[in-house]
Amino acid sequence: MNIRINDTDYCIKWTLRAFFIYEQITGKIFKMQTLTDEYVFIYCLLLANNPEIQLTFNEFIDVLDEEVEVLKTLKEFIGKEMAKQAIFTVDTTEDAKKKN
Repeated sequence: MNIRINDTDYCIKWTLRAFFIYEQITGKIFKMQTLTDEYVFIYCLLLANNPEIQLTFNEFIDVLDEEVEVLKTLKEFIGKEMAKQAIFTVDTTEDAKKKN
């Protein structure tokens, strides 16, 4: 997927590199628990797929504040990708064990 931010087109793809960058930036294992986690991860998707990027995190947040459509598009992308990735997640909870 491509998205236009400040008159520049950026590629957005769900990649392993984005997870590595997230962990390098935050110093923690990837887990999308907070709003900050979500926005940092979206920024990591930009960094991972656009090595020439000049957009800082603060500039990125400013764009999201000002351009609601950009935020909406990115959140829809994240939702769809997380749904796709969910099929690879094994449920190890007690409820799942009881079903077997």
